[in-house]
Amino acid sequence: MKTHLKGVVIMLYILLLAITVTLFVLFKAYKDRKQFESISSMIMDLVHVNDDMHHTLLLGIYHRFQKEEGVEFHRFVGNILEDFHGGKTSVTSEDDEYGIDLVHQRNNGTYFGKVLCLSPEEKVDMDPIVFVHSNMVKFGADYGFVMTTGQFTSNAKKYAEGLNIELIEGDELVRLWAESLEKQKEYIPGVAY
Repeated sequence: MKTHLKGVVIMLYILLLAITVTLFVLFKAYKDRKQFESISSMIMDLVHVNDDMHHTLLLGIYHRFQKEEGVEFHRFVGNILEDFHGGKTSVTSEDDEYGIDLVHQRNNGTYFGKVLCLSPEEKVDMDPIVFVHSNMVKFGADYGFVMTTGQFTSNAKKYAEGLNIELIEGDELVRLWAESLEKQKEYIPGVAY
């Protein structure tokens, strides 16, 4: 029984490593359309498999960006938002004293956002929602969002109600990422699908 469990754990680590490498290659090979098409297709196939695969991809995103210094995760999220919703996303400076990581200009208004790369099991309380909301009020943003690879507490979800702040947890982040990859495929010239 222990041998079987060790085998399963090893397989999960290998799968997680493979997905992490795939994520790394995806970003590095963005300019190479053929590689991008192949990797995107592979990820889309994986994403549509089941919830366990969603969780594995989420772990891959977390492990890919948790070690990063600076704003790489912010850029990753900004690119997803632009691909999914359109508009233009700006990453604020790393030392933004107001706690806003992204400003997303869309047709329907300005969104202030906070992004948190946390363990998928980690719970996010209402503090980032408070920061986003106070900045929305102070600087006149129409909407806000807090996006995390973790999860929100029930108190955080209750607090955000009625504030025009969207809370995006890890599973939803994976779904948005997968759909943004699909949208990117539609706009790559010269690639037949």
